[in-house]
Amino acid sequence: MEGNVQISKEQAQKSRRVVQILMGNDQKRMGNSQIKKGVKEGTGEK
Repeated sequence: MEGNVQISKEQAQKSRRVVQILMGNDQKRMGNSQIKKGVKEGTGEK
């Protein structure tokens, strides 16, 4: 039983890390879309 508990803890840490990575990707994507919006609005400046 103790072995199973250890495995589930490791899996929980891995899944948490994956969630953080996915959230980071979403934030990057949002930032990129905002930059594109600014360019489309005619500022032309990066």
